Amino acid sequence: MNQLNENSKEEIHPEKIGDFLDQNNQNKKSVQEEDIFLARDKKTKNKKVVIWIAALLLIILGLAFYSYYRGQFSFNAQEVEVVILGPEEIMSGEKIDYQIKYTNRTRTSLKNSKALLSIPEKFILISSDKDFKSEPTVITWDLGELRAGETGIIGMSAKIIGFEGSEYSVDSRMLYTPSNFNSEFQSASENSKIRIKITSVPFKLSISSSESVIAGGEIETAVNYENVSQTEFHKIGVRVLFPEGFIFNSSEPPPDRSENNSAYWMFNEIEYGGAGKIEILGALNGKEGEIKKIEAILEAAETEDGLPVEYLKTESEIAITEAPLIISQTINGLTDYIARKNEELEYKIKYQNVNDKAIKGLVINSILEGQEVLDFNALKITNGSCDEQFKITWSAFNIPELAVLEPNQEGEVNFKIKLKDYFNIGGYEDKEFVIRSVATVKSFNFNSESVNIGKIIASNELVTPVSGGLFLKSAGYYNDDGRIENEGPIPPTAGETTTYIVHWYLNSVVSDIDQIKVSAVLPEKAEWTGKYILNGRVFNEDYFVENNKEANSEKEKEKLVYYSDTREIVWEIPLLPANTGIISPVKEIAFQIALTPDKEDVGKIMTLVGESVMTAHDQFTDLNLTGEAEAVTTEMLDDESIGEKEGMVVESP
Repeated sequence: MNQLNENSKEEIHPEKIGDFLDQNNQNKKSVQEEDIFLARDKKTKNKKVVIWIAALLLIILGLAFYSYYRGQFSFNAQEVEVVILGPEEIMSGEKIDYQIKYTNRTRTSLKNSKALLSIPEKFILISSDKDFKSEPTVITWDLGELRAGETGIIGMSAKIIGFEGSEYSVDSRMLYTPSNFNSEFQSASENSKIRIKITSVPFKLSISSSESVIAGGEIETAVNYENVSQTEFHKIGVRVLFPEGFIFNSSEPPPDRSENNSAYWMFNEIEYGGAGKIEILGALNGKEGEIKKIEAILEAAETEDGLPVEYLKTESEIAITEAPLIISQTINGLTDYIARKNEELEYKIKYQNVNDKAIKGLVINSILEGQEVLDFNALKITNGSCDEQFKITWSAFNIPELAVLEPNQEGEVNFKIKLKDYFNIGGYEDKEFVIRSVATVKSFNFNSESVNIGKIIASNELVTPVSGGLFLKSAGYYNDDGRIENEGPIPPTAGETTTYIVHWYLNSVVSDIDQIKVSAVLPEKAEWTGKYILNGRVFNEDYFVENNKEANSEKEKEKLVYYSDTREIVWEIPLLPANTGIISPVKEIAFQIALTPDKEDVGKIMTLVGESVMTAHDQFTDLNLTGEAEAVTTEMLDDESIGEKEGMVVESP
């Protein structure tokens, strides 16, 4: 109690009791507020944890969704690869093994996958361990479905044929559709391509000639070939291309065929190590200092039924030097003559020594080619002779001056030959004939650095085109084939009208003929009826007017036109093929003419169509052609149904 009192020395006033209670209450309130704050802070922290956990879950879900989406809806085409494996340097025609390796490194399977190989023309696929489809420039393998991570290899054997040093590109690529896409993809890279070079060939080929020859001089050429591979070849072909001015005389062996400026030899087979040789003899014309080239090409096939392909080509150069003698030819006085059927040709061969030394022992030869059009039975030679092969020869035996030809001395030899009346036409290829005359001069005692004794020292070739011509015939009929009916009295009667059919026929020989025009004038008492037959079709007066307008607007069309102001009938043909009327039907047109004679014509033969005139152009010879056909009269010489006197006009009964 005392202690209480001691501790409570201060006086307690009633007015301060309220303040004390208020202070006490405030302290309690602060404690309560602090507890509330702590509770709220704890809740806030819990919410943040929940938010962070939710965000983390969203991120994880997003990554999972992205990964799923990427796996389902994205694709890396670079992970699909195709590669060509094999040698890049090969021998031409050698069988080589190649591989096409394809890989799918993606996590997606590939549908409808295909491997494609783009190949050059000379690439030949021999075999493959997978089925394929082959086109001229592309080979395709159908691979079907290619699973994720799957790798495969296509094995194949092939060969490339080409000249040594040639290069070829072979490209591969993949076409496919990823399983999670609907569109087609294509994959290719630098490794998908291969560059193949031919570094060697299975043959050796060489050609050798003299380095120089006098203009027109004789030249020997040798072509050597050899099989240096392990393969037996069939159908070995050697083609030799001659320069302009080369005259082919002979070869050993003889060529299988020869054409202008080329010859071709074919051999059945050549084994490994097998070799052969072709020796060619000819003459070469040219200007002094000119360089000429002779080229040889070798081709071969590995099988008997295979097509030969080219393997090698080589060439030889020859320089033209000055000739000691010049030679020239003319036909009927011209060097650019055009020959025609049943015509006589006079050949003159002129020669002159342009050297400063005499030339001894000259022999002149002339060889004619053109058996299809030449009549060798009509050959006439002046001071010369001819053998069974129609080789014409002049020598000192017939012409003494050929024993020794002094410097600047000149001379001439000649012969004549006719063209056939009828050419040998066997098919469509028998057209555009030419006559080839090769004249050569040999010296059997001429000594020089460039010319050996007994060799050709000059030569000349003359090629003459042959124009077969275009032939026109006219004829008249009263009783024709019935496509156009005639009417009126026979014999023709004064005061009455009789109709006739007039025919024009055209034949062409050995040349295509264009710009053809046939025309004739109607006499006073003959009239055009407007009926005609053109290319098998019958036309009448009404159609003629319409067709005439159309024809005038299209000049290239064949047409028949009647000009009333000049009374002229004109037939125009843009082109007539060679040998029409020989290996194809005669070109023909027919038209109707009406004749009304008068009393003054009684006892006369009347003219239906005047003399027919033809003009045309020979496409091969560039020659302008002309021709004529007789007038057609009521005598009707071609109509066997008309009697001898039934073409003469009679009086009306």
